[in-house]
This record gives sequence, structure tokens and C-alpha cells, in this order.
Amino acid sequence: AEKRLDEIAQNHGPSAAAAVGSFRNSLETQGMLKRVCEVQGWQAPVFAADAAAAHNVREAVTRSEPDLAVSLREVETADFILIIGADPLNEAPMLVLALRQAVRGGGRVVVLDPRPIDLPVEFEHLPISFEKMAFSLGQVIRKSVDRDGISGAGDAAGKFYDAIPENPEKNDLPNADPISTTAEGLRKSRRPVIVCGADVVPEGIPGLAADLALLLRAAGPQAGLFYLLPGPNAFGAGLVSDLDTSLDDILSGIESGKIHALVVVETDLFRETPDRERLQKALDKLDLLAVFDYLHSPTARAADILVPTLTLYETQAIFINQEGRAQQTPVSFAGGEPITQISHRDHPPRTFRKDIPGRDMAPAWMQLAHLGRQLIGPEPTALINWLAEANPVFKELSNSNDFPSEGVRLRPENTALRFRFDRFDTPAEDTDQFEILAVDWTFGAEALSADYSPFLKKVEKRPHIAIHPEDAASLGLSEGEILRITTESGGISAPVHVAESMAKGTLVLPRHRDLDWQHLSGRRTTVSKDQLRKPSKET
Repeated sequence: AEKRLDEIAQNHGPSAAAAVGSFRNSLETQGMLKRVCEVQGWQAPVFAADAAAAHNVREAVTRSEPDLAVSLREVETADFILIIGADPLNEAPMLVLALRQAVRGGGRVVVLDPRPIDLPVEFEHLPISFEKMAFSLGQVIRKSVDRDGISGAGDAAGKFYDAIPENPEKNDLPNADPISTTAEGLRKSRRPVIVCGADVVPEGIPGLAADLALLLRAAGPQAGLFYLLPGPNAFGAGLVSDLDTSLDDILSGIESGKIHALVVVETDLFRETPDRERLQKALDKLDLLAVFDYLHSPTARAADILVPTLTLYETQAIFINQEGRAQQTPVSFAGGEPITQISHRDHPPRTFRKDIPGRDMAPAWMQLAHLGRQLIGPEPTALINWLAEANPVFKELSNSNDFPSEGVRLRPENTALRFRFDRFDTPAEDTDQFEILAVDWTFGAEALSADYSPFLKKVEKRPHIAIHPEDAASLGLSEGEILRITTESGGISAPVHVAESMAKGTLVLPRHRDLDWQHLSGRRTTVSKDQLRKPSKET
């Protein structure tokens, strides 16, 4: 791989190589990938599938201020929890347990989300479309805090408050004025927590959630903030990378002939990319596809060179959770080849060895170090020290000789703009356009549960497209009938599930292994009514 990459750099220049990581990389792997790109002169590494996800993660990380960000344990003691643009049962099951404890303690849960949300606790659901989400949040802010009560938050907070439209938008919610009811609950609460998703929500919503928490705190309540990030180490990616580019930019670079080599680290491009046909054509144009992974994914099978890496459980690695707490995983399993494989089912080897047979694999970051000429050194402390030089937030890690069991709380510098007041445009009138959301499901949408566990496959739900009753009626559909979505790159067909507890004009489908959701142009996309139809019996 090193030799091939050198040849490509000589023929086309160092910037002809690019790298793609993921939100499941450890901090060491993300850091080494960034370092290798700098040393070799490659393009900066990409960690997000699309630009919207990159922006939301970046905003969530920079707005996770230490005084606001709360842990799951603190969520358990909240007396009011407002969930914005998130589906906890499918995106963060551990959060559901915390919600259960909060409700048992007398807490109240309200969800603002267009999807048909299901929770095993009592909660109130406001099925507001994402198009109206920012406007509705503005109304919650205006009605939950008084203008005079937020004076301590500064002049910017006052200008932000004044920019919120005064007249509430007419909505299609079932209750008379649920926004006012929600705001009144926040006003009366003493320990509110704002939970905000960062996966399919529109850009700017994570920032609005943080602004709401800040204004509540300025008005008196000890408000907290809890983000749901799209991956176990999305926080680390937000700190290591500027996240200004996405996988879409990489594909454009390949198509234009600027990128000739691609290094992919612990991610499956075919699972993450909305347009699989475009991806395949781009990969076919490459001179080299080198993949570092421990999963035998379609991307790994398409690789010109595959470098196997150790799994999370076979290596010591750092991951950063949503509140900015760096935690280190211990080595819990030492892999190797079974005796039956190394001795042809005959007898254990009659030679003494110090190592475990087949134990020559290494973590991804160590493998990547070879591509960077091992300029950092073989020890993880050298890499952490380099990260600390690049970003002062990692100094706490470089000072930790023995990693504490409770982790290390990082305090990222807040570089995001607080109280932006350009987010409250009045939503457009209803049109014939439908917004399609491709979302996570607990089972069937994630790589391990979808491809590696026959037991989890048994509890999967059959993939379907959720639709509001009025929208289903307008398309002549009833429960269980097939809906065909036609896009420029192909079509998606699935049975419909008619759900009253969701927003009109919205279609929700899972990023399921049995559904060709990649024919959509993104995780949030818009189609016209003409692109939706009920197939004829002949079809």
C-alpha cells in the first residue's frame, strides 16, 4: 500500500490521495489518520457521510459547553426533558432507561419530532415537520423565558430573542396550543434537560437547542444539554477534524480526476453513501482503493489492498462520549488462530513460541503509522501529545499517565456563534412536496446487527415507509400496501405503515439492509407527489 501510494503521489502529486474515516474510529485512529494526511500532503481526512451531518456534529461538539453538557445520570434526575429531532429508542437505547428513571421520579417528557416516535414511558409528542422545527423552537423560547429574565446572558441574547417572530405559526398539531403548554412546563421546571439529535435534523437545530438551554439557565432553572451524536466517537471526529468536507466532496474529486487513491479506515462506503451507483462508478475510476478494517464489508471486498485491523475489544482505545468525556476501553480479548488451523487438526505445534499464533494484526492507528513513515513513534502517548499540540483540548489526556476509570472530561473551546438570529424564517406554505427521512433503527440498520448477528435478525421489524393517514389517503394507500418512490438514481419500494403520530408531508424509512434507501440523494431529501405512486397489480 505504501509503495502504491508513493507511485501515485509521484505521478499525480500528493493531493491525489484522500482518506475517509468514520465516527466509529477510536481517537487514536482519527488522530493518526489526520497526521498521516498532513505528513504525506494528502487531502484532509473526511469523517462524515454528508455535509449536513458534518455541520451538525461540528456544531454539537463546539456547543457542548462543560457547564451545560450533562450525563445520563443527570438526565435521570431531570424534572422536564424536551427532546428535539431525536428518536431515543432507535438512536440511543441507553437514554431511554434514563428517561424511564426521570418519569418515575415525576419528570415530564415532550418530543418535538416529525417521526412516529415510540417510547416505553409516558410522553407527549408534537409531530412537527423539520421545515417548521426552527420556527417552533423559537416559539418555545419566546414563551418559556421572559425578555427581562435573560439580561444576564448578554446583548446578543437580547437581539436573538427580539428576532423571534411574535405570532405563532398555524400548525396541524392535535392539541389547541401544545407549544404554549410545552413552554409553560419549561418555565416551571427547576432541572430541565434539552436533548437534541444531530443525525437527520436540519442544520442549525443543534445550535438552537444550546441557545434554549443557555436562556433557560439565564432565567433561573439549572438547564442541561444532551446531544445524540451519530456514532460512538463522532465527538472525537469533531475535535480532530474541521469537518468542512464530506464524502460527497471526495466523490466529486474522484469524478473530476483530482483524486486517484483512496484510503478507507473502518467504514463501509456502500452503507454510508446515499447514491451507491455513483459510488461504484467513482471507485472504478481509482488507481488504488486501500481499506483498513476489521469487518468484511462490501467496501473491504472491493479493496485493491485490504489491511486487517484489530477490533475494539482487542485493543486499548479512547472514545469520547456526547458530554465530552474521554473514556478508555481495556483489552478484553487477545485473538489468534485456533490450534486446529495451525496444526492441520493434528497436534499443537512442537515448538515454543512467545506470541499467540496469528497475532500479527495491529490496531488501525498502528497500521496507518506505516503510511506516515512512523514519524510519531509506536507509542500512543506520542500520538496524544501530537494531538495536544494541534488542539489544546487534548492536553488533559497528555497529562494523564494512568487513565482514570471515570474518564477525562474535555473542555473544547466554544468557537461556534451563540444566539444566531437568522434561523427563524417563516415556513413556506404547504406544497405537493414530501420530505423523506432515512433514519436509524435499533436492528437492521447498523452494520453489526444487520450482518453479523443471526439472533438480532430474528427481532428485526420488516422495513416499511411510515406515512400520515391523510397523505396515505391522497395516494390511495392503506396499511401494508406498497409505495414506490422514484428518484433519478432508481426506485424504492416498501409496504406503508400508516401512523397518526407523525407530521404530514413527511415519509420515514429506515436505512435498513433490505431497503435500497441509497437511491435517495441524502438522509433528508425532498420529492414531489408525482414521484410517489402505488404500483399497479400488473407491475
